[in-house]
Amino acid sequence: MSQGPIDHPSYLTRQQIVLGSAITGASKTTPLFTSPSSNVRIRAATALVQVAGTGASSVALFAIGTGTTFTSTSSATFTTTSTIGTATLSTSAAGTVFTINTDANLTLNKGGYLAAVTGTDATQQVQVQIEAYVDPLSSWTGN
Repeated sequence: MSQGPIDHPSYLTRQQIVLGSAITGASKTTPLFTSPSSNVRIRAATALVQVAGTGASSVALFAIGTGTTFTSTSSATFTTTSTIGTATLSTSAAGTVFTINTDANLTLNKGGYLAAVTGTDATQQVQVQIEAYVDPLSSWTGN
């Protein structure tokens, strides 16, 4: 039996998505996630240290493409890039989790992607996770 946008689990439940690891090395950009055939609403984002940095390491997460950012009082459309957040990792040990953003509340339209940019430390490696779901304002593309 078909489900529609009102009752499909993709609209009702936030999905925990491990995006993968950012490329090790100073100031590297790693594409991590391409939105599926529907717009995706991105909420929280975290970074898990896999290899500790030796200095001032960090990771920033960006939405590339088009979408909308939401606040409690307004919304704004972006057409190229939106910064989701940055975590300063310093020399934290492997296994340490950092918050990149507690509630980004932005949509990433179909065809867009997320990218991580590492800081100046050449040894740091992080795994990025997001909490996201199919945006309820997008067109239904399922069965």
